[in-house]
Amino acid sequence: MSTKNKALGKDLAAILGQDVASDKRDLVRDNVIELSLDKIIPNPSQPRKTFKPESIQELAVSIKEQGLMQPIIVRPRQGTVDEYELIAGERRWRASIKADLHNIPAIVRDITDESSAALALIENIQREDLNAYEQAVAMEELRARHNYTQQQLADILGKSRAMVANMLRLLKLEQDVKDFMLAGKLDIGHAKVLLSLMGRDQVRAAEEAVREDLSVREVEKLVQNLLKKQTKRQSVAADPNITSLQNEISDKLGVRVVFNHKKNGMGRMVIHYHSADELDGVLKTLHLKKNSSK
Repeated sequence: MSTKNKALGKDLAAILGQDVASDKRDLVRDNVIELSLDKIIPNPSQPRKTFKPESIQELAVSIKEQGLMQPIIVRPRQGTVDEYELIAGERRWRASIKADLHNIPAIVRDITDESSAALALIENIQREDLNAYEQAVAMEELRARHNYTQQQLADILGKSRAMVANMLRLLKLEQDVKDFMLAGKLDIGHAKVLLSLMGRDQVRAAEEAVREDLSVREVEKLVQNLLKKQTKRQSVAADPNITSLQNEISDKLGVRVVFNHKKNGMGRMVIHYHSADELDGVLKTLHLKKNSSK
């Protein structure tokens, strides 16, 4: 990892480096202060775009009855004297407002924009507050903002490169399919299968999956039939076992992989990549290296 990324890693470890079990020790070490709720603004890099009202209400009731068990984390807002920007804990902040509180316990940290964005993403992933598509969007924003490779992003988030690559593949879905994911009507298993389709076929399959409440396995069969119609020939890829293998290899490599197999037994396996970074990731997974140009 580069010196810059190592510095970021230390910055994050100093804030969220410990697991939940160490929270009490952290609170003793950290200086927890009471801040006015109206002096705190949301994090513009917050990866979580939607907050369920019923979830906020439930937490507000809990806070009223038991208090806030874990402080939020903020940083001083640039250009102001007494305002702060959330780093982690927006759901707790919203619920505290709902509970009609005036102040909230907080830990103040002076960290960079880069660390703040990464920390917001990490906290949401660790708490499983984001759906798969929201995670993908947040990962891409962080990657693009700091020009990270997929491997650098994976190192920062503590994930495998293949996992990061597979999440970023979700950004290639059609907008209607993305909307289904944001609404919680499709999960990542459905989405990975739908990536085998393009354009209107992908949307049509997603609509049927939502309408009929199809399982991932059922969506696989649906996709197989659509691919069969596209090629207008009997294809081994229509075999559920072959399709499952195709999806498994796609997951392992973190890119789209398609089998084109003819009835006579001949065929090809096509690996799709959209950048040199993706290609490097595939080669690394396969333990290969690109030949250096002389």
